[in-house]
Amino acid sequence: MSKNPHRRHQTIFVLVMVMGAVMIVAAHLWKSSLRVVHFTVAGNRITEMNEILQL
Repeated sequence: MSKNPHRRHQTIFVLVMVMGAVMIVAAHLWKSSLRVVHFTVAGNRITEMNEILQL
């Protein structure tokens, strides 16, 4: 590395940006290979009084 601190900071910044881009691409590739195995619908439904009292 050169002795110029400004150039050194630029180099470190570029390395961090490249590592960040690599991590983003790797996460996207990992996520795109995931498959949904089980899907459960949860949401609003009618709740009985006994079920509320049990909580």
